[in-house]
Amino acid sequence: MEIAFVSENRHARNIFNESVSQYYRFSFFDDPAKCIGAFTEKRFPVIIAEHQVGSMPGIELFRIIEELHPDTRKVLLLEQQSIQEPIPLSHFSTLHFREGGRDVHRIKAHLDNLVYNQRLTAGRIPHDDTAMPVIIGQSPNLLQQLQNARKVANLNDPVLITGITGTGKELMARYIHAHSRRSRKEIQIINCAAISTELFESELFGHVKGAFTGATEVQKGHFLRADQSTLVLDEISEIDIRFQAKLLRAIENQEIYPVGSQKVIRLNTRIIAISNRNLYSEIGRHKFREDLYHRLNRFQIHLKPLSERPEDISLLAEHFISQSWFSSLPDWQEKIDPRIYDYLANMDFPGNVRDLQNLVNKVFLYKTMANQHLTRDDFERAISLDEVQRIYNRKNENLNDYLQRLERVRIMEDLNKNRYNISQTARDLGISRQNLQHRMKRLDLAEQAV
Repeated sequence: MEIAFVSENRHARNIFNESVSQYYRFSFFDDPAKCIGAFTEKRFPVIIAEHQVGSMPGIELFRIIEELHPDTRKVLLLEQQSIQEPIPLSHFSTLHFREGGRDVHRIKAHLDNLVYNQRLTAGRIPHDDTAMPVIIGQSPNLLQQLQNARKVANLNDPVLITGITGTGKELMARYIHAHSRRSRKEIQIINCAAISTELFESELFGHVKGAFTGATEVQKGHFLRADQSTLVLDEISEIDIRFQAKLLRAIENQEIYPVGSQKVIRLNTRIIAISNRNLYSEIGRHKFREDLYHRLNRFQIHLKPLSERPEDISLLAEHFISQSWFSSLPDWQEKIDPRIYDYLANMDFPGNVRDLQNLVNKVFLYKTMANQHLTRDDFERAISLDEVQRIYNRKNENLNDYLQRLERVRIMEDLNKNRYNISQTARDLGISRQNLQHRMKRLDLAEQAV
């Protein structure tokens, strides 16, 4: 995928070339006229341009490109300035770029969505899928696994994705499918734990009319629905071992027999298996067939828990913030207290990215549009006492600091519940108004809440 990048800023071009070119190929232009000339000869799905390139504003360049190729996605890079007036262009967006590592990953995620939507418009991806899977992170393990995922995307061999609950295994499966030649057809995902043993064969292989009581019509199974596409078997460890031999034959031979039929159906279905259990241990417990395990484990992608990749927390938090109403504010990134990210990095999210996402969502349940700055206090308001005890990393914290932090969170919870009514909050806490104000001053809460 080739993207046009128009900028006189050599440093910005170098950053993109070094950091994002592993995902996309760039054609760099320092002259808008040369870029326009290139667009007359070939089509770029995305063009990125600075606010001003030489004597030509980026917006004016986009207007010319729109006349040549209306479907091209246009991204205007901004530093401090913002666009106040509406821009009458299709497929137009802006991004603030401060030439920092975090920005590069955010822009990469933005490009993923732009390119996916461009492919969707061009009819290269079925409209049943709504967005290119975006996996946020910069930890060495995650980047290596993403590279591995892209390498195996166009292979036909099964892939086994492992990791504890909530680490993004299904998202990784979608990522592999989206980067494969099979992405033209809709991915099929089934949760093996949700299907009863009695209906499993029918669900996967289908059945003919009259195959069993209640089979009043022909039903396609998931294998046939995923023909020429990808079938994801989530929680594969939950498949009854009595059925695993038939599953193995279907994967190896790429053929199935619907229940009640002697007619073989040949397929071309790619299998991705997902498990939060150690399947090798399940073999020892006689819960999983060893031959099926080795067939599925041709390529394994293991996703580490978030607690083992803290460098990803700030990127994920910024991504989740960008999905909230807060990102609609002008220059919203400048209104985030950077200490938030240090605070979150010291929290122990036990492998569950959804814990972090839920926390960010709670922040914006409490927050109002009137307060247009995001601070650590906003996050502390959203954390209940039991959540603090569960997810905060207390390894290097002495008792006094721990108790003070719990006191701060409890007071902020009640202040928020009572809409900062000091008298009511004091009554709820069982202390006097004067005592509460003294505690708030000691905890540096008075200015925000009184």
